[in-house]
Amino acid sequence: MQNVTVESEREVRLKRGSYRIETTDWPLVLLTTEGDITPADLERHLAEYRSLLDRNMPFAVVYDASKIGRVDAHIRRRYAEFHQENNDDFRRLCRGIGFVITSSLVRGALTAVLWMVELPFPYKIFATKEEAAAWTRRQLWR
Repeated sequence: MQNVTVESEREVRLKRGSYRIETTDWPLVLLTTEGDITPADLERHLAEYRSLLDRNMPFAVVYDASKIGRVDAHIRRRYAEFHQENNDDFRRLCRGIGFVITSSLVRGALTAVLWMVELPFPYKIFATKEEAAAWTRRQLWR
């Protein structure tokens, strides 16, 4: 008899990966990444991210990557390219990003992205969403 594992819908979704952008507290944006991200997931996310820039209004981001999965080299490179392509708009509109990262591997992935592109706004890494949100709110008024 074969051993079958039943996974919850949430476990399956986390393995597939997802991005979520919440703007209910605009100009504070909550960006959440969970699970393993595919190139198609990333391109949808970047289109949503671009829509924040298209508002042409200052904003700041709490980027919760505490549940992110694998971030391969293609994903890191494409994220860096997106920031390079939109550098002027990020410089003008983004007041800062507070990253929520609990994994040393994910910190390493962020470091790899930052080797490829210098972010034109302040950023800081935090262990909790609350700490990141407090810092990021202060960046809105700089």
